[in-house]
Amino acid sequence: ALSFSMLLASFLAVKTTHFLTIVLSVELISICSYVLTNLNRSSKASEASLKFLLFGASATALMLFGLSFIYGLTGSLNLDMLQYSESFRTQSPLLFHFAWLLFLSGIFFKLTLVPFHFWAPDAYEGTSTPVVGLFSVLPKIVGSLLLFRIVQALSLPLLEHTLLPGLLQRVLAAIALLSITWGNILAFRQKEIKRMMAYSTISQSGLIAGAAMLGTGAGLHSLLFYLAVYLLMNFGQFQLLILAENLGAETKFKDFYGKGKMHPALGVWAVILALALTGLPITAGFSGKLFVFSAIWRQFTATGSAEFAILVAGGILNTVLALFYYIKLPYVMFFKDGEKNNWLITRRLDHSLIALFCSPLILFFIKPDWLLSVIESLVPIF
Repeated sequence: ALSFSMLLASFLAVKTTHFLTIVLSVELISICSYVLTNLNRSSKASEASLKFLLFGASATALMLFGLSFIYGLTGSLNLDMLQYSESFRTQSPLLFHFAWLLFLSGIFFKLTLVPFHFWAPDAYEGTSTPVVGLFSVLPKIVGSLLLFRIVQALSLPLLEHTLLPGLLQRVLAAIALLSITWGNILAFRQKEIKRMMAYSTISQSGLIAGAAMLGTGAGLHSLLFYLAVYLLMNFGQFQLLILAENLGAETKFKDFYGKGKMHPALGVWAVILALALTGLPITAGFSGKLFVFSAIWRQFTATGSAEFAILVAGGILNTVLALFYYIKLPYVMFFKDGEKNNWLITRRLDHSLIALFCSPLILFFIKPDWLLSVIESLVPIF
C-alpha cells in the first residue's frame, strides 16, 4: 500500500501544473518513504528513519517558504509561467533567484543532491534492500522531471534576461558537479555495498540534474534515456544484493569474496552492472552518459556558458574516478578467496530476475534507437 501510494504520488507530481499539488505529491512520497524506512523496526532502521524525517521536514519547510515568495510575487500558483512574464519583469531578479532556490530545495532533497544528501547513507544501510531499490529510483525520476519542467518554464524567451541563464543556472551546475564529485569521493571509503550505492546515487543524481537543468528537447531525450537505463542498473544491482541476503549473507564486500568463481553467472552479471554504472562501453550506461554529455555540450556551444563546459569536463573525469569503486564488487568476487559452498543457488528465478535487468543494458547499447523511439513518442506529454 505504501509503495502504491508513492507511485500514485509520483504520477501526480509529474503531471500536475499547480504548485500546491506538486508539494502535496512530494510530501506523500516523503511520508511513505519515512514509514517504509522503519518498517522492519530495527535500531538502524529507526535511526535512519529519524534522520530521513528531520532532513525531509527541513527541506519541506524551505520549499514552502520559497513557494510563499513565489505566490507573493506572482499572485498565482500555476506553473504556466507565460502568465507570470510581466510580474517577473517588474520584480527584483535577486529575490526571484532566492525564492526559486528555496523552492527547489525540496526537489534537491528528493534527488539526494549535495547539500541535501546526508540522510541517504544511513537510510540505505538501515532499510530493507527491496525498499532501498525503490528509494534509489522512483524519487530520482520524479525530482528530475520536476526540475526539468521548472527550468524549462523559467527559460522561456520572455524571461531569459531575468532568470536563466544567470545565477540560478550557475548554482544548478555547481550543485550537479559537486554532487557527482562528492558522491564518488565518499563511495571509495565504503565497506558496505548499500552505503556505497547510496553515495553512488548522490553522484548519479548530479548527472541526472545536469541533464534536467538544460530545459531543452535534447536535454529531455537524454534525461529520459538515462533514467530508463538508471532504473535497470540500480534494480539489477539491488537484486544481486537481495539474492545474497536470501542466501544468508550480508551486504558487505567480504561476503562476496570468491563468489564469482563459485557462481560464474553471478560474476558476469556483476561485471555488466559495474560497467553500466560506471558508464563504459558494451552497456547502455555508456550510451546514456554519452547522450547526457552531448546534450550539455550542445547547450554550451549554443549559449557559450562556461558552466556547461565545466560540467562536461568534470563529469567525464568523474566517470574515470567511479570505475575504481564500481569494479570493486566484481574484483572481490573473482580475485578474492572466500568460504566454499556457503551459497547454494537452487532457484532459476534468482538468476532470471538479474538477467531481466542486465540483458537490456547490453541490448540498448547495441540498439539505443529502440529506446529512443519510445522516448520520442512520450515527449509530447511534457
